[in-house]
This record gives sequence, structure tokens and C-alpha cells, in this order.
Amino acid sequence: MGYKENFKTAMYEVFGVGEKTEMEEKSIMAQAPSEKPKPQPVQAASEEKAVIPMRRKAERTPQEECSVISKDTTVVGQIVSSGHVLVMGRVEGDLTAEGNVSVSGVIKGNIKGNNVELKSCSVLGDVYSTGVIEIDSGTEVIGCLGGEAVTVDGRLKGDIASNTDVYFKKSAFVIGNVVAKSVSIEKGAIVCGQIEIQHAENVSDMFSIE
Repeated sequence: MGYKENFKTAMYEVFGVGEKTEMEEKSIMAQAPSEKPKPQPVQAASEEKAVIPMRRKAERTPQEECSVISKDTTVVGQIVSSGHVLVMGRVEGDLTAEGNVSVSGVIKGNIKGNNVELKSCSVLGDVYSTGVIEIDSGTEVIGCLGGEAVTVDGRLKGDIASNTDVYFKKSAFVIGNVVAKSVSIEKGAIVCGQIEIQHAENVSDMFSIE
């Protein structure tokens, strides 16, 4: 260290003036506590879970339930159902349902239901419906029919009572009387019986000749 540098060092140590030497600067920097940057808290990424909507099970009304009597089944006795009934087997007894009734088997007994569909079946008994009765060409019924509307394309031995319309298709063969507000008969259908058309007005008042 030279004379000038010693003098500067002495002046700085006694009077606090002058410039720091390179060695002092290094010493001061070594003694000074190193300030490390504080670690910043890391926020965990929020996990967004996919929300899968739960499909609510549809609630069935009583009439949406369906009771099935298979082809190889025979039921002896009365059947009462609050829903629909499908008969492919044999029933010996009355059948009453709040829903629709579909028959493709054999029933020996009366049938009551909302809509009644008879498809290539045999029925020995009366059929009553609060809706529509449909009889296809392969069906045979021995009994009376009563419903809001009736369509016959098969064989029927019994009377028909309808609140609205009765329609006989070309394959219909009917022995019995018919009472309805309207009757339609296709060419080829056979109806052996009396047909009465219900009319709101007095029929005798429709003719002016005395």
C-alpha cells in the first residue's frame, strides 16, 4: 500500500472523510447480511371439477306401468291393474285396467280398459272402453262392445254401442245391432242387424209434410 493510500485510510478512520478503499468495500460488503428475497407464497391452482348433471329418473304414472302375460302363461281368475295390460297368453276371468289393454291371446271373460286393442285374438265376453276399441281382421269376439269409438275389421257376434263413431272395415263380419252417432261401412263389410243413428233433434220435426 502506498503513502497516499495510507493517508486516505487514516483520514477516513479518524475523521470519517475520504474514499473507501477497495479492501474496505469488500470487507463491508462481506459483513453486511445478504438480504435474500423472501419466497412468495405459491397459490395452488384451483382445481375446477367438471360438474356432471345428474339425470333425474322419470317418475312413472300408474298408467305407464305395464303388466305382461306371456304366451306360455295361463291366468285363471280376475285381473285388476292400475296401469296398462298386455295379454299374449290365456286369461280365464274378467280383466279390468285403468290404462290401455292390448290382447293377442285368448280371453274368456269381460274386458274393461281405457283404449282396447284386439289383435289376432279370441275373446268370449263383453268389451268396454272409455276410449277407442279396435278389432283387427284376425280377431273373433263373441260379446257386446261399448266405447267412445269402435273400429271393427274382424268377426263379431254381439251388439255395439258407441258415443261417437263406428267404422266397419272391409273384412268385418258382424251379427248384432249398432247404436252410434255415425256409422261407416266399407265395401266388402257385412253387418247383419239393426243400425240406429243417434240424433239430437226430433226426427219427426225434420219433415214438413203432414
